Amino acid sequence: MVLAFSCQTKKIAHQKTIEDHAIEILGKDFISFFNQSKTFVLYLQKNENPSRITKGLVFDTQTKNIVQSLAFMPGYVKWIDDNTIEVFDAPEVMRENDDVSNHVKQIRIKKNESQDE
Repeated sequence: MVLAFSCQTKKIAHQKTIEDHAIEILGKDFISFFNQSKTFVLYLQKNENPSRITKGLVFDTQTKNIVQSLAFMPGYVKWIDDNTIEVFDAPEVMRENDDVSNHVKQIRIKKNESQDE
């Protein structure tokens, strides 16, 4: 009696994480901040150079899709509520009569229209 066995290795597709996507776009040196309900996560490049543009991404944590891309001069970015981020896009030189609020904008974060909830 001859017994024949065959082993097949099953290829498992690597599902990319949100962090994998962030690394592809922003590089490995970044920080992340969830909104309060953890439905979105904001990734920002770490940037030590004040004259260099900083990039950021907001991901939907459920679908892992990018819902907002950012590029700004170093200032700050922060969640101000569950669906809104505030960005201070600092100019290289502030003029004497320039109001800081002229460089602050709020961005409403929305899920992609084509997504099912």
